[in-house]
Amino acid sequence: MINERNAPVYRKSNGTYVITRAETGDLDYWCGFPDDPNGCHAEVQSYLAEHPEALVPEPVPPPPTPEQIKAQRIAQIKARLGEIDLETARPGRAVSLGIQTKADTDKLAELESEASDLRLELQPLLR
Repeated sequence: MINERNAPVYRKSNGTYVITRAETGDLDYWCGFPDDPNGCHAEVQSYLAEHPEALVPEPVPPPPTPEQIKAQRIAQIKARLGEIDLETARPGRAVSLGIQTKADTDKLAELESEASDLRLELQPLLR
């Protein structure tokens, strides 16, 4: 039997089960998706029918710390700045060749404005 030590069983929102070591709380066994022919769903569900007390709510992860939120925003800004660099290639090439259109110069101005705003937001986050 998968849960011979009567460890807590968590049913995750994606339909899988996680069985933990009761003594440490560490992952002991992960039971895949219900439609997996090699999975253990039927066994776990049978066990839970006999031991409903073993099914406990999935632990809620702690909210992100301010440092994590800051790091995530820094990563988002840097990723967008990289995208902006890529988006400037075609209109920038047109300008460098002297064949730009108003759409090219407008696009470059729009992207530079966005990049400038992002760099201003980024500076205090890096301190």
